[in-house]
Amino acid sequence: MQRSQRDFPDGMQRPSSTSNRTADVARSTFIVNLTSLRLQVFIFTAVAAALILGVGWSLLDPAPPRAVRIATGVPGGFYDALGKRYRAALRKSGVAVELVETSGSVENVRLLLEDNDIDIAFVQGGITRRGTGAGTLRTLASLAIEPLWIFSKTGEFDKLEARNGVRIAAGPMGSGTRDLVTHILSILGLRERVVLVDLGGKAAANALMAGDIDYAAFVTSPKTAWVQQLLVAPGISLTEPGYTASLVRVLPFATEVQLPARVLDFQRRIPREGLTVLGVATSLVVTPSAHPAIKHLLLAKSHEIVDGEAILGTRGQFPSRQLIDFPLDEEAMRYFQHGPTPVRRYLPYWLANLVERFWFLVVPILTLLIPLLGFGPTAFDWSMRRRIYRWYRELADIETAADRADSRDDTESLIDRLDALQERVKQVHVSLAFRRELYALRAHIAFVRQTIARRWRVEDPGETHLVEDIVSD
Repeated sequence: MQRSQRDFPDGMQRPSSTSNRTADVARSTFIVNLTSLRLQVFIFTAVAAALILGVGWSLLDPAPPRAVRIATGVPGGFYDALGKRYRAALRKSGVAVELVETSGSVENVRLLLEDNDIDIAFVQGGITRRGTGAGTLRTLASLAIEPLWIFSKTGEFDKLEARNGVRIAAGPMGSGTRDLVTHILSILGLRERVVLVDLGGKAAANALMAGDIDYAAFVTSPKTAWVQQLLVAPGISLTEPGYTASLVRVLPFATEVQLPARVLDFQRRIPREGLTVLGVATSLVVTPSAHPAIKHLLLAKSHEIVDGEAILGTRGQFPSRQLIDFPLDEEAMRYFQHGPTPVRRYLPYWLANLVERFWFLVVPILTLLIPLLGFGPTAFDWSMRRRIYRWYRELADIETAADRADSRDDTESLIDRLDALQERVKQVHVSLAFRRELYALRAHIAFVRQTIARRWRVEDPGETHLVEDIVSD
C-alpha cells in the first residue's frame, strides 16, 4: 500500500524516486567497498601466513631421503644377513636400501668418513681404539654380541707361544676380525710368531679343512654358514684364546660369552665341555648427516629385527645402548629414554614425519599470525570510523569561519556549505555497528547549522533536514 503525501509530517516531502535510486546506488557501492576491504584483509593475512610457512619450512630439516645405502660386510656373513633384514624392513616403510658389500668393519668406518653417499654401517666393537672418526660418528644402538670363533686342527690357541710360523686365517685387510685378532696377538706378545693369511668366510673354512692353514678365526654369529660347517667338520675343534677374563679387562669393548657343553649341538656334543670365548658387540653407526627421521626408523625397526641370541644367553638384551664404542647419538638417547613419539607410534612413517615437521612450525606461525589476524578487525574498524570522522575537519572549519563571519551573506554561505556537507554525509554508509556514530555526525552538523542560523536569524531548516535524513535512511 502506497503512502500519500498527507501521511507525512508537515514540512516534509515524500522522498523522490531519484533520491531512492541514489541511496540504492550508494548502498551498493558501500557493499562492494566493504567486500573489497574484507577481501584485502583476507588476502593480506593469507599471503603473510604463506610467507611465514614457507620461511619456517625452509629452516626445518629437509625431507628424509627415500633411499639409503648401508655398508655391510662380506657376502654370506652376519653383516650381510643383517643388512638384508634391514632392507626388507625399511622397504615396508617406503625407504629403498642399497647394501654395499665390504671387507668388514674397518672398511665400513672408512666409507662412513669418506663416502658422502653412505651414512649407515655395521661396525664391530673395538674399531675406535685407533681414533678413527671418533669425533664425528655416532652409534644408534648395539645390535648383537658376536663371539670370536677360533677353529683349529693342531691344538689349543694358548699353546701358540711354543710355536713359530703358525698360519691363521683372520679375514682380509679391512675386516673387523683381522683387526681384533691382530690386537689380541699383540697383547699376548705373539704377533711375530704367527703368519696372518688374508682369507675369511667360506674360503678360510675350506682352507682349514684342507689343512692349508692351522687356525681360522671369525667374529660372527653362531648361525653363520661356515661356523656351522666347521662345528661339525671332522678333525676340527673349537678352541678359546685363553685368558679370556683378563682380555675383557684389557679390551673395554669386549665381553665374556659362556658356551655351556652341548649348547651348540646336543646330539654331536658341541662343545664337549663348557667354553668361555671372547665376544664383541655389533653396532649400528651413522654419520652426522644422517636424517633424524631415518635414525628413528632404524631404531624402531631394530626392535623388530634383533633380539639377541638364545644360544649366547643374550635374548632380550638388544638393541641396547650398552657395549658401544662411538658416542650414542642424541636421537638414540631420546629414543631409549622415552621411546617413539606418539605420532610415530601410530602413524605411517612418511605421514608421521610430515606431521612432526609441520608441528615444529605451528607455535611460531601462531605466534606471528595472531597479531596479523587481530589486525584485520582493527583495520576494518579504522576504515569504518574514517568514513565518519573525516567530515569533522570540514565541520570544524565551517564553525571556525562562522565565528569570524561579519555579514548575513557570509552566514548564508556557510549554511549552504553545511547543507552540502549534510547531503554528502547522507551518501555515507557504514556497517550497523557504526550507525550510531554516523547519526551523531549528522546531529552535530544540524546543531552547528542551528547555532549559526540563530546568531543571524537566518531561516533554519536544520530540524527538517535532520528528520529527512533519518527518514530517508
